[in-house]
Amino acid sequence: MVDYNPDIAWEVPSDPSLKEFLEPTEYSDMDNPLVRDLALSLARNAEHPRTVAVKVWNYIVDEIKWCYEPPKPVLKVIQEKTGNCFNRTNLHASLLRINGIPARYTYEQVYSKFAGIAIPPSIIERLPVNAIVHATPEVYIDGRWIQCDQWADRDLIPYLYQWNGVDDLYGLPPDYVWKNLGYSPGILLEPLKAQFKNAGITKKFCVENVDPYTDFVRNLPYEEKVSVYESILGEEYADNFARYLYIKAVPFRETECENIKPSEPSRLPIQDSIIPR
Repeated sequence: MVDYNPDIAWEVPSDPSLKEFLEPTEYSDMDNPLVRDLALSLARNAEHPRTVAVKVWNYIVDEIKWCYEPPKPVLKVIQEKTGNCFNRTNLHASLLRINGIPARYTYEQVYSKFAGIAIPPSIIERLPVNAIVHATPEVYIDGRWIQCDQWADRDLIPYLYQWNGVDDLYGLPPDYVWKNLGYSPGILLEPLKAQFKNAGITKKFCVENVDPYTDFVRNLPYEEKVSVYESILGEEYADNFARYLYIKAVPFRETECENIKPSEPSRLPIQDSIIPR
């Protein structure tokens, strides 16, 4: 039984199809006092779930630095203030669910070259495949699922980076996305653990070999950071990415197209076997 925030101004959805997207999952730490207090603070005085969803997105982008690492519990993400895509998504889901807002994990297969922005290209080249799995959160608001990717901290992206709470936001260049793999109610913990173990990648390895490169990119002046994106993505793709993020920062659909309801992207449940071991 989940002890939802008793002070929220909305009803927790009772639809049976949403039940699994409101419950604790592995590493979610939803019953931990620190995690719960943080979730409640982000919902204080909120009149609508969308307000909380945007606050949670901003908290993760502003307070949790991206880092490459194996899976870890949500409490550690908060305490260490670091996390990669699936650890950040796990935190995201916990903070929403405590406030009675359904959240799920969706997985995309993306070309691994993009990861060279935050991971040394020499390590990317060692990967046995040219595509990797990227986890992002989706939140259920006003009867539809909305993707709200927050894979990077704000200092790691040199472009306007903001989720408007209305449109789907994917935090990677659309040109680098191969396909959607589906969704799950929780983190695919065992497959991810196996993936890191089989590759010989530990937290210590990441701290010593990845974090210095990520911090170097993060601390570059604006123009030099843009140059890194252009060198990895290509100037045209980098420009497209900047335009995409700009468009997604403003809720055009609400302000200019009030009578048009955005369509929900097609999603299917994911299978554990989709994650390479």
